[in-house]
Amino acid sequence: MAVQPVVRQLSEQPWQSWPPEQVAERGTVTWKDLIGVSPEEGTNTVMGVVRVRKGEVLKPHRHSEPECYFTLSGRGLVSVDETIVPVEPGTSIYIPGNARHHIENSHEEDLLILYTFAVGDWNQVTYRF
Repeated sequence: MAVQPVVRQLSEQPWQSWPPEQVAERGTVTWKDLIGVSPEEGTNTVMGVVRVRKGEVLKPHRHSEPECYFTLSGRGLVSVDETIVPVEPGTSIYIPGNARHHIENSHEEDLLILYTFAVGDWNQVTYRF
């Protein structure tokens, strides 16, 4: 069976967060899953948007799969291994598999970053904090 288009509006998706018992280890960011939500979609891509409010962080972590970031709005810092990248709208970053990386925002405006993985669904991405 052919894979069908997957269409979702960002504004219609709920913000998600880590369970309360994982926030200290993982950080206080929220996100919206857009593509690759479940294996039933049949996609070979995961895509979503992470929101980092002032003072929030996505703590340093790794995963085997490479990831791409594209900054939609706001400003902040992304670290990839030893490289610190100031991000603003239009900044793209390729994060190699197993690279240690994190996001932080010390600015007033929410930082919104689109992220993608070249895997079929979220079940194939294992975060290691």
